[in-house]
Amino acid sequence: FTLDGPTIDFYEKVVTPPPPPPPPARASIIFPFCPCSSFSIVSGNHRRTPSEPWGRSDLSTEDRAYVERHNVLIRATIRLIDACVRSSVEFVCENVATRGDSTTHAYWERYERWGFLWDIDEFKAYERVHNASRILVAHCAYDSRVQKYVELLCSHGLLDRARAILGDKQCKHAFHP
Repeated sequence: FTLDGPTIDFYEKVVTPPPPPPPPARASIIFPFCPCSSFSIVSGNHRRTPSEPWGRSDLSTEDRAYVERHNVLIRATIRLIDACVRSSVEFVCENVATRGDSTTHAYWERYERWGFLWDIDEFKAYERVHNASRILVAHCAYDSRVQKYVELLCSHGLLDRARAILGDKQCKHAFHP
């Protein structure tokens, strides 16, 4: 087909359908977040317990609203991790370390009755049912001035790599400012 110009392959330009779109990108790892301040011992505000990890029943109206704002994000994180589990996508979730487990370096008797993210049934199930595991990390082992212990909940497929990267760095200090 020509009209005093370059030759145009009409069939190729008009009739041939465009190629299919590429497949959607697939995540290989998700790192959801949960707010930590409503679990933190630094605030000095005891808002959760191991038996009431969604918030103590005797909270003030102001503290209840604060915890509920955080709970919305925690529920979203649970939905995201559930999607990862269903889709075989690896995940890591970081939050304040529980202080009530006397078998860990993070144990602190003064805070053993405080509730932490890891006391929530869904997070317990990731460990029990889906073979996820928590890795304890001390910020001060990475040159932080403060002793802030966090735990990383890692899906089973990431656990060996996470342990290799993080090593066994624990707090070795007798005192922190």
